[in-house]
Amino acid sequence: MMTIHKMWSLLSKQQFTSWLIPTKKETLSGIRLFILIIFGGIILAPIVSLLPMLGLDWLYFFNDPNFTSTSLTNAYPPFASLFINLLTWMNWRHSLALLNSLTLVTIALATWKNGGKYGSIMLTLMSPAVWFVMWIGHPDALCLLGLITGFIPLALIKPQLTIFSMFSNRKLLIWTILFLIITLVIWPGWIVKLQSATIHHRLAFGWFVTGWPILVIGVLMLLGAGKDPYRLMAAGLLASPYLM
Repeated sequence: MMTIHKMWSLLSKQQFTSWLIPTKKETLSGIRLFILIIFGGIILAPIVSLLPMLGLDWLYFFNDPNFTSTSLTNAYPPFASLFINLLTWMNWRHSLALLNSLTLVTIALATWKNGGKYGSIMLTLMSPAVWFVMWIGHPDALCLLGLITGFIPLALIKPQLTIFSMFSNRKLLIWTILFLIITLVIWPGWIVKLQSATIHHRLAFGWFVTGWPILVIGVLMLLGAGKDPYRLMAAGLLASPYLM
């Protein structure tokens, strides 16, 4: 039977903050990784700019002057523009090169952080999905950057990609819920608007379009994903009603 002393110790401030507040080591590790990726992306950008990337969506969607007022509510959370605008203020070809270099550096370090070696990193970077995202100019890797550094607002600019990964860590999950509550207070109903705008989009896919067997596969994968954020993400992509 738990004594009063033990109960009090569990409810004490030290115990409370231990599962809610990131440790100093976790915080510094996330900050260092974030800075490393940003600097790596800046250094790599001139080389990446030489690649023949089309960047159609980056030009006509994300660089649209009306992105924050119209396109934003159609496919992205309202706070996404705070991060997208950090890139789109410059020439669109330069910003596309920087976005793609950040994509490569983020994916490489995320693979390394998960225990991948040089061969694994190279195979990951050569994946057709990576180059397709770079070809059209989508900020998917920025979500991954937010995830591996613990920067929740950035990770949730495409919540359908990362939301399941938040279940890998109790602290991440709690802060994700708190952040979503704050955003709903500032922008009431944005989740409903996002779902209604994207789930019926002609380019969207997921079990809502491909059929319920995909959902079953996703749920089964979720049951075996444990607390691995990448397995949770992969399973979540199949369990999500839409992707885009």
